[in-house]
Amino acid sequence: MKGQIVFENGLEDWPLLDELIERLNQLHTLSDKARFGLRLVLSEAVANAIKHGNRYVTGKKVSLDIVTGK
Repeated sequence: MKGQIVFENGLEDWPLLDELIERLNQLHTLSDKARFGLRLVLSEAVANAIKHGNRYVTGKKVSLDIVTGK
C-alpha cells in the first residue's frame, strides 16, 4: 500500500489517523497492541510537526506518506 494523508486543518483532521489505522488493520490484521502503538507514534509525529514545525500557522500543511509491504 502506498498513500499520503495531508493534515490541512491541524488537529481538526485527527480522524484521518483512525481511518489510516483501520485501512492498515484490514490489510495486515494488526493486534490491539499494534494498533494502539501505531496510533500513539503517528499522533505524536503529526502533533509535533503541527506544533514545532508549523508553529500552528494557519495554511501550513503536514503530510504523512505511507508505504507498506502489501
